[in-house]
Amino acid sequence: MRSSILIIFILMLFSSSLWADVHLIIYATYNGNTGHCGIAVDDYKIVVKETIQSGHTSYYYDTINTGTLKYYDFWPFDDVYKGQYNGDVKPLYYRLPSTTYKQLISLKTLADQGVPHKFGYPCDAIISIQTTNRKDFEMIDFLERKINEFKSFNSMQHNCCDFVTEALAFLTGKDLVAKEFIVKDFVTTPNELYKNVSLWPGITIVKNPGDKVNGTFFQERILARILPLLNAFQLFIIIPHSL
Repeated sequence: MRSSILIIFILMLFSSSLWADVHLIIYATYNGNTGHCGIAVDDYKIVVKETIQSGHTSYYYDTINTGTLKYYDFWPFDDVYKGQYNGDVKPLYYRLPSTTYKQLISLKTLADQGVPHKFGYPCDAIISIQTTNRKDFEMIDFLERKINEFKSFNSMQHNCCDFVTEALAFLTGKDLVAKEFIVKDFVTTPNELYKNVSLWPGITIVKNPGDKVNGTFFQERILARILPLLNAFQLFIIIPHSL
């Protein structure tokens, strides 16, 4: 009997029953460090599989999780923003791996080594949010569109955490607000974002930051840098008079 070949709808790609994950990556605002956040999405390869039943050959597409991630984050192009805290500056968007940063990224590399393009040390926290592979593809499409919009970096209104917050809101349909008051306005911060998402039902805390996320931005970033300078200035004044 002649085999009939049936090209089946990409069932595995669009199935809502296949679980996958999106991952929130946090560098805490802690001990003088500003902090940072990014978002990673499970990566896949699509393979053609064959089944033979009752003499008929059928082919279908299967979506296989590779165990690696696509990673996205957002920065100012240079440090000029430090003098323009509420101004728009040129943005720098990353999608990794890339032609420049070819290293494969996984939860283990992020937990043990951190993001390869900036810090060079492990991230402080990882939260995995259960999705489907269809949602993952939609998330990647959303992130690519956000990059193509090329919206400016603004440390108060559109920073790395705002970029991630928008993506998580798209993914979940949740109203996600992770702001705290800093000097003159409410700003989205890594610590608040972690504390908010860590309370969601069904998430998995892959890497726990401990008490690193407990402090406010004002305490951990501003005061933690000002106080050592004040102490050093006091010593500069006091020590010569005590000699």
